Amino acid sequence: MKDLTVEMRIEGNRTYVQLGGDLCSLDALNIKDSLHSSVGEKETLIIDLHEVERIDLTGLNALIMTQVRLRKKASNMLLLAPDDHALHELLHLTKFHDQVEVKQEDELDKRSFADFQKVG
Repeated sequence: MKDLTVEMRIEGNRTYVQLGGDLCSLDALNIKDSLHSSVGEKETLIIDLHEVERIDLTGLNALIMTQVRLRKKASNMLLLAPDDHALHELLHLTKFHDQVEVKQEDELDKRSFADFQKVG
């Protein structure tokens, strides 16, 4: 297993999180609270999963619960992942494919990750 890596950037009402490694088990549980708490009301959380090599049901749960919490704040979540990413299979197996928005990075109308301000 590869350790989960997290980079976070903020620009205006958008928080961009780039994850890498494995979004599984304890790492997924540990990141769940920090994902939604980094976003205020009526903001957007963009999570880039391109560098995530493995994701399990705990990782998917962290993403779904983040979206549920964000909706309570009238905020949005967008996931970025390639078409062949394991996330898509998990979403279909669990019937959550209609519950979250997943796009390719090149479909997103945004500046590149390097243009976002570093948090912290």
